[in-house]
Amino acid sequence: MPDGLQIAVVVLVALLVGALLPLVFSAFALVKQARRTLADLTRRTIAISERGEQVLSHVEKIAEGVEGELPTLRQTSQRIHELGTSIEQLTSTVHKIQAAGTILGPAIAAGLNAYRVVREAQEQTSSPAADSGPARNPTSQVHETPAGEEVLPDAVHRAIMAEIRAQEGSGASPGQEEGSKDA
Repeated sequence: MPDGLQIAVVVLVALLVGALLPLVFSAFALVKQARRTLADLTRRTIAISERGEQVLSHVEKIAEGVEGELPTLRQTSQRIHELGTSIEQLTSTVHKIQAAGTILGPAIAAGLNAYRVVREAQEQTSSPAADSGPARNPTSQVHETPAGEEVLPDAVHRAIMAEIRAQEGSGASPGQEEGSKDA
């Protein structure tokens, strides 16, 4: 081979090596950076995996605790339901008692008023001569009809009727109900 050709080949090889050398260094640096990045990602992945395992173990412990407490939670839920049912029944009973009080209240008031009127009448009519004989209490005397029905003394009956009429005059609903039953 001639010297010129050898020089040309050497120059071309030198150019080729000179051009490839930066590429080789660049590839080496790229591989080195890739190794560092891969090592960093591996460390992070391992840390995340360990953290995930810790979280999973905590979740498993919580699940075991919930499973252990499940019968208690069911009993608590059932008792809360029973309590709600009891409260509903109590509310219903209170409404019934309230309705009975609304109906019976005026009747009791009329009876007490009648008793008061009879007591006042008794106090007004009592005299020393009457005290010497057997005691006569108009509230304790009950008359019987020929059919055997008991009838209140006249004074008590008049007092109750006066109270009912007074309630009817004031627009009280129990007196109006009483009047509608007679009609």
